[in-house]
Amino acid sequence: MSYSWDVGNVHFVQLNNYPTYTANWSTWDFGRALRDNLNITSAITWLRNDLQDARNRGKAIVLNWHDWRDDNKNVDSDDNPEIQAAINDFSVSAVFTGHWHGDYGRFASAGTRNIPVFISGSAHYGTFFVTRYTSDTMYVWLMQADPFNGGALNVICSDNSNAGQDLPGLDKTIRVSSLSSNLFDTSSSCPWKYPLLVPNLHYDVLPFDTRSNRLTQVTGNWQPGSYVAECNTGEAVTGLSPHAALCSYGDSANLYPHASCRALDFSAADNRSTSDSNFTNGDWDSGYVKGECGADEYVAGVSQD
Repeated sequence: MSYSWDVGNVHFVQLNNYPTYTANWSTWDFGRALRDNLNITSAITWLRNDLQDARNRGKAIVLNWHDWRDDNKNVDSDDNPEIQAAINDFSVSAVFTGHWHGDYGRFASAGTRNIPVFISGSAHYGTFFVTRYTSDTMYVWLMQADPFNGGALNVICSDNSNAGQDLPGLDKTIRVSSLSSNLFDTSSSCPWKYPLLVPNLHYDVLPFDTRSNRLTQVTGNWQPGSYVAECNTGEAVTGLSPHAALCSYGDSANLYPHASCRALDFSAADNRSTSDSNFTNGDWDSGYVKGECGADEYVAGVSQD
């Protein structure tokens, strides 16, 4: 069973073992003298529909599921293309998982944006997370009720909370043995700090000088043989350097749908879509070839050789 809910500006989703988990089996119910048939199907279609609704409402997204590993395919979720596509297409801010009892902390990174994947540990290690969300930032504290010292409650601090280091155990942490009134102060050194990817607040920087960097593939391979930067659906190119493209959201996730896209090649000559009747920009970069969008068009991606 999968379900979701909102708290303020954050949309939370709870999934099964993992989003593409499937299983089926049957068992005999002796009490009713009937055979029970159980069939669990992939939640990925439901998840994408749920996340699209959340994005349309301007929510940041946090996912929760049991196991980062996909046992059906014997790979981690970062090698599952359906899971990665959902994380990328809807700008998920973080994933929280469990299952691996002896591992806890920031466990991995996911998606093109390298969002954090946290693993909670287990009850017999006494580990759990405390999270706090502001309008644009997520703070995560790793806690431990120490099972070997009378259940004393501790905060396990990262030695570099902003670096996003993988911290699978206590050997790489600093233990704080006493709780103080400012323990959960967001300016303290203990929590991991990550941006909440809210549509009207967030942007993506896509370096593409040494490789292609595409947040969506819906437009196909529109410039074969070149390095390409392409914004996600709902984003447009709002800045450009020789190194990277800046992608930003509009006021609505539907403002930049990436529908009816076309490639505009101006490598050898001007390619300006604006007709003479509304050609108001003039020769805005004299002496250089130019590409220019037409009315009601926007730049969704750029390429370079």
